[in-house]
Amino acid sequence: MNASTPFSLYMVGGCGEFGRNCMMLEQGGAALVVDCGSQFPDNPAFDVSCMVPHPDVWEQLPAPGAYVLTHGHEDHVGAVHHALAHAPAPVYGTRFTLRLIAERVAQLPPSVRRASPMVELVPGKRVELPGGIPCMPVAVTHSIPQSLALVLDFPVGPVVHTGDFKLAPPAPWHRDFLHVPASLDLVEEIRMHLQGRLPFLMLADSTGACTPLDSPPEETLSVPIEELMARVEGRLFVTLFSSHIERVRHFLRIGAKFGRQAAPLGRSMERYLDVARGEDLLPEANLTTLDKVCELPPDRQMFFITGSQGEMASALDRFSADTHQAIRPQPSDTVVFSASVIPGRERAVGRVMDRLAAAGVRVLWHSEDAPTHVSGHGSRAELHRLFSELAPRNVIPVHGSRLHLELARDAALAAGIAESFVVPDGFRAVWDGVTWRQEECPIDAVLHLENPGDSPLGPESLRFRKKAAASGVVFITARLARRGAVDLKITLAGVGDETRHAVWEREAAAAILEALSREGMQEPERTLDFAVKRFFKAETGKKPQVVVHWMD
Repeated sequence: MNASTPFSLYMVGGCGEFGRNCMMLEQGGAALVVDCGSQFPDNPAFDVSCMVPHPDVWEQLPAPGAYVLTHGHEDHVGAVHHALAHAPAPVYGTRFTLRLIAERVAQLPPSVRRASPMVELVPGKRVELPGGIPCMPVAVTHSIPQSLALVLDFPVGPVVHTGDFKLAPPAPWHRDFLHVPASLDLVEEIRMHLQGRLPFLMLADSTGACTPLDSPPEETLSVPIEELMARVEGRLFVTLFSSHIERVRHFLRIGAKFGRQAAPLGRSMERYLDVARGEDLLPEANLTTLDKVCELPPDRQMFFITGSQGEMASALDRFSADTHQAIRPQPSDTVVFSASVIPGRERAVGRVMDRLAAAGVRVLWHSEDAPTHVSGHGSRAELHRLFSELAPRNVIPVHGSRLHLELARDAALAAGIAESFVVPDGFRAVWDGVTWRQEECPIDAVLHLENPGDSPLGPESLRFRKKAAASGVVFITARLARRGAVDLKITLAGVGDETRHAVWEREAAAAILEALSREGMQEPERTLDFAVKRFFKAETGKKPQVVVHWMD
């Protein structure tokens, strides 16, 4: 394998919509998967918990030599265990990231686990990945501990994957990597590891490309949070991404000044905070248990609660609906949203806010005058600096909607990059030593998982749920009686005006008998299906789902 060997980039997810971030880089048979995440459903009404790359995807890709994880957000690691079940390989990541997936990986069969050892990455410590690809992990600032950029030395040249990042330094109290100084400058760090070379390719996080100005450091929230706490008289609920340990520590440190003790609410929050405690990333003494916090006066209670994106059945969703088993809303409560809303989740978040307001709860969210959140993603200005100073030969934006990808591409071209282009999900980009070409590739199929337990939901089942929700279901039990007669029992569910059901059941039965008399008994189930859909199309304008149980 040499520099002229074709280099391929396969986009599995995350390039065209948010979530399910996953790509493969391959040259000369050395194939690496960078991240393997899950994705929020567009509509949670059908009890779909998330989407992951379909198992068939791994049959369309070269066998991976390794999975390399940039950080522990679910949209980057939530599908790792699903992928390993079909394409096992060693998994590389930081201690915190590996701890977050360890429980799910432990449930895989022993043969898969043996083929998929977990290997710790340490910033500044070079490792050689399977296939002979050297990898230098580089610490970056993001909204979860121990996030990485990667410098991968393929024969074609250095490939820099930024991971999710921003250029602002971490908060002075950060504990991500105690040997990495808080004054870390990402550009200089990457430049040092490139050792005078220019990157052949930069895969750049485009999530913040719609924002023109630099993303502020976490430390800029200190004064607004302290002012907020000084105004809150009752219980304080902070909803944020469970993985944002630095933000949790921020509220804990300031809450201690006001005598507030805190506890997590929600399984995800409990899991992340427990892992952070186990890795010594969360040393604050005023984080305790729910029982102990509830014993305190309201003005000393604080809770970190899941559901900042309005997720159905999250702790905040149940709290706002007054269905949470442990805690009920009170008019003296304050809920602070300390997270940005993922595009597409605005209505779900608004629904939760409205319920809280109806219960008399005070709701606070981010604004320029009273900020409660800073982004963990680099802005368009930060991307421009990264491109200008590191001068990669090629830039391919990743992690975002088509709009975000295009804006990041434009930032690269404005910075003087010779070639920058978008590779959408389901495409392969190939460098043949002279030029790039793109080929459509069936690698973006998704598997839907449902609550509880993230069990697979097949496409036909999902299609039935969607159609049933839109037009209802007609259940028919038919039995062939004596002398060729047909006994029918029809039940309607979710079809039109329920006060018309009794009439429609009788009239639909008559339409079925007429169709059977006309078309005969060669394919009775098909005849029933067509007759019922034809009848209800005329009555309601819709064709319901039809379930036929034919008894001989």
